[in-house]
Amino acid sequence: MVYNACGRAGLARVGAHRLRHTAATELLRAGAPLSEVGQVLRHRSTGTTAIYAKVDQGALGAWPGRAGRCGMTELATTLEVYLTVRRSLGYKLERAGRLLADFVAFSEREGADTVTTELAVRWATLPGGASVGWWAQRLGVVRGFAGWLQALDPSTRRLQPAHPPSRPAISIL
Repeated sequence: MVYNACGRAGLARVGAHRLRHTAATELLRAGAPLSEVGQVLRHRSTGTTAIYAKVDQGALGAWPGRAGRCGMTELATTLEVYLTVRRSLGYKLERAGRLLADFVAFSEREGADTVTTELAVRWATLPGGASVGWWAQRLGVVRGFAGWLQALDPSTRRLQPAHPPSRPAISIL
């Protein structure tokens, strides 16, 4: 049906999937919230609709809050977009937002412009006296953000499943 309509309009053949994808991208460019785009596309899950928030690098570059910000690194602006999109999907991310802002600040102090497993583990295991469970939570937050980064930039490598080092056993003799 879509192919026939393209032919009648004198346009190149375009499939239905591409038409849906283009419509979703244009709605987002026009400022429509992800929830509305999901309703138009009849998605059952807002997670499915979130895919469209990652595809248009130009739109992300003009994201409110990014343009005109002095001193913000690319990692910091990407974090802002990540948190905005995830929160628009209903996630609160209060603790995760604070932790990720701390991770980005740590990365900047370290002079890193790429998230690596080594960098994430080094940050996650800070406060030396903290519990291994807390280190694992910190590392998990960074792994989620790193997955987002990989979706935006295929050259970014997904963090390897790394576990924070465990504490040595205490001998009570």
